[in-house]
Amino acid sequence: MLANLKLPPGFPEVAIYFGSQTGTAEKFSNALAEEAHLIGAKERVIDMEKFSEQEFKSHKLILACVATHYEGDPTDNAK
Repeated sequence: MLANLKLPPGFPEVAIYFGSQTGTAEKFSNALAEEAHLIGAKERVIDMEKFSEQEFKSHKLILACVATHYEGDPTDNAK
């Protein structure tokens, strides 16, 4: 079904930020990147530990996949 999807010209790179404690959100982010690639989108998976405000502002399309642990606490790499 995704193979029939046509992206408009100039579709922006998909920046996928993840915050993960046990690896689940990271794996899901990589799966999202694979799906984006299948439809012809440029994609990049970014660990929130390497967050740069300047780089973040430069993206036109951002997906965030952020897990919590314990009682809703942020993950170590998303603090």
